[in-house]
Amino acid sequence: MTKSGIILGFLGAAFLLGLWLFSVTSHFLFLIMLAWLFAAALEPGIRALIARGRSRGLGAAIMGGGAIVAMLILGIVFGDLFFTQMAQFVASVPALATSAVDWVNSTFNTSFDPNAIISSLSVSPSQVASSAESLSGGLLGVVASLSAVMFDLVTVLVFGFYFAADGPAFFRTIASWMPHRGQQVS
Repeated sequence: MTKSGIILGFLGAAFLLGLWLFSVTSHFLFLIMLAWLFAAALEPGIRALIARGRSRGLGAAIMGGGAIVAMLILGIVFGDLFFTQMAQFVASVPALATSAVDWVNSTFNTSFDPNAIISSLSVSPSQVASSAESLSGGLLGVVASLSAVMFDLVTVLVFGFYFAADGPAFFRTIASWMPHRGQQVS
């Protein structure tokens, strides 16, 4: 085997290792990117609080706490709206089916019976709920999904607060790895 074959083999192995590493860490890297975007969104408010004499850590805590409170309020308001509309939709499925069958009958001059179609579909709210439960994996699946979402949310918040509170020092550290002309950080 020649020297170039060995080098090519090592390059191929390094490339495959890099792909594997990226596939393993891609979700975490995505969460870090979200945390950085969260910190960048807080930055104007933090700078305004710093200009008013607050420390950077206190400014990050005030802005981050306000963002969390705003997200909770929006989640409560729109979460309730979402579940209310979902319940209304499930309750209106039979009426929608009847309306659709009536439209098909009048448009295509057919004589389908809406009640027969609705009874053959078996779309009562309890059957929709049982189907949704079986699709979601039951209670254990819902708890596992919620815990994964909560873990992701905590990860984003912790790293986001760190990036917001220690942002300039973090960027100075990153800039120190670059040539001198690229170290200008505002």
